[in-house]
Amino acid sequence: MGWSIDSVQDSQLVVNALDMAIKQRKPRPGGVVHADHGVQFTSWAFTNKIRSAGLMPSFGSIGDAYDCQSVLVGLLVDSEDLTSAA
Repeated sequence: MGWSIDSVQDSQLVVNALDMAIKQRKPRPGGVVHADHGVQFTSWAFTNKIRSAGLMPSFGSIGDAYDCQSVLVGLLVDSEDLTSAA
């Protein structure tokens, strides 16, 4: 997970956070980056950063508060892999 702070919420903000996450976590190719439909997450810059890292973008259904459940299950499985690798 990465984070970034700025006075504006734009695509550069989320690209910076994603860049931090990629550098710190070193995800395997084919990993999924799940986000909502906010304009900063659907920007070319954010999507390009995801793909250039060998990851796959995933966007939830509009207005579905439970859309992330399947992604969270996948994260739990990945976290078990990370725990066993430590």
